[in-house]
Amino acid sequence: MTLCLDHVAGRVPVIVTCSHFSTDIACARVKRAEAAGAAMVMMMPPYHGALLRADDTGVYEHFARLAEAISIPIMI
Repeated sequence: MTLCLDHVAGRVPVIVTCSHFSTDIACARVKRAEAAGAAMVMMMPPYHGALLRADDTGVYEHFARLAEAISIPIMI
């Protein structure tokens, strides 16, 4: 992530993928991306394979925490 952000040095917007099934890890990643200069983060819903999936409430809470953690847009 930082290699690309450092290379473009703000000349073009960069979207950083920060997906993780752990909300805590995803929050740390999006905060790091924003601090490094990302224009937007791209996230997938939290899941891990076929057997471990968040229900609708869990998905909503995951994205709500991410949105509270950063001020840049989130692409889902």
